[in-house]
Amino acid sequence: MEKNGTISNIYLMLGLLGEILVLVGFFILTPNGRSNVAWLNWAVISFIFGLIYYSSDILFPPTEGFSGRIPAIGIRFIVCLFYSLLAIIWIYFSYRWQLVFRVQLLGHLVMGFAVIVGYTIAAKSSEYAAKIEDSEKSQESVLISAKKELNLICTVFAKGLIKDSPQYKLQAYSEELRFISPVNNDQVRELEVKILELIQQIKSLLPSELYNIGDSNEESLNRDVESLGLMIKQRKAFRM
Repeated sequence: MEKNGTISNIYLMLGLLGEILVLVGFFILTPNGRSNVAWLNWAVISFIFGLIYYSSDILFPPTEGFSGRIPAIGIRFIVCLFYSLLAIIWIYFSYRWQLVFRVQLLGHLVMGFAVIVGYTIAAKSSEYAAKIEDSEKSQESVLISAKKELNLICTVFAKGLIKDSPQYKLQAYSEELRFISPVNNDQVRELEVKILELIQQIKSLLPSELYNIGDSNEESLNRDVESLGLMIKQRKAFRM
């Protein structure tokens, strides 16, 4: 964390140094007669440099896990590229056509507004993608919990189970559940929550010598195991 902070500070300082060099270059190239147009052009060039330089970090998202910056890369790159080209072209033709300061300023303001709109869209894209990622993680956590709970139940079963016994069926259901992938769907989410709750209920109905929880209730156990099998079949019917 400290290393990342140091790198960020260096990155910031280099950016400030770059802006200072732009300013020094402006004073060297315009030793006399710095008009309003000249100051406007300096401000635009400085803005272009800052926009490109301080946006470049988005091209290097974290290598591990999900990064909300990734969906914004394309939009921000296009905004930077087109704005930089258009702003420089506008400066050139404004000089060639000897446009008055107010017209030049208006053109740069319009392009600056377009940049703000573009970056707003990029930010919204990142925000939306992050929400989808959070929703998928939440969805996946329920499914993972159901898989772990059922697998934990099955680990204590003895080998050579009777084929039609609830324990044998639970082992088969555990294998089926293991290969089910997450799906971002409200109906699926509700079904997975019910599956997890039913697995926990089955755990409480298993013989007390296994878990020391409650009394053996074979009729309820058989009914819940059958219901679990139907729910897992319903869940398998959903695909990405």
